[in-house]
Parts: sequence; C-alpha cells; structure tokens
Amino acid sequence: MLRGFIRRISPLSILSSEELERIHAETLEVLERTGVSFLHQKALELMKANGCKVDFNSKRIRIPGWLV
Repeated sequence: MLRGFIRRISPLSILSSEELERIHAETLEVLERTGVSFLHQKALELMKANGCKVDFNSKRIRIPGWLV
C-alpha cells in the first residue's frame, strides 16, 4: 500500500479461502505425483540432494509437499 493513502474499500476477493486452500493442496499433489521437467543436470542433482525424487533419464523431478 502506498504511504499516505487510505483504502476505503476492501480488496476484490474472487476465491474463498477454502477454494485457495484446495488449489494449493491440488498443486502440491501435482508436483509430488506428476512432477516437473528440468533439463539442467546440476538442478537435477541439487533437487535430489534436497529430498526430491529424480528420474535422471526422463529429467523429471517429483517434489514432496513438505519441501514447497
């Protein structure tokens, strides 16, 4: 917020807090089950060293929810 300005209306909320929580939970599941592709070998090694499941052949990393 800018200094010296007062917000007279509440910010626009499109999603409820429950909906945001569900999106977050589903996103964590995608990262853990499907994973993401990384082409950089050093990134693959770094993620493996920090608790991710890494398939070096397909260059896919599965990130556990506790790490996000």
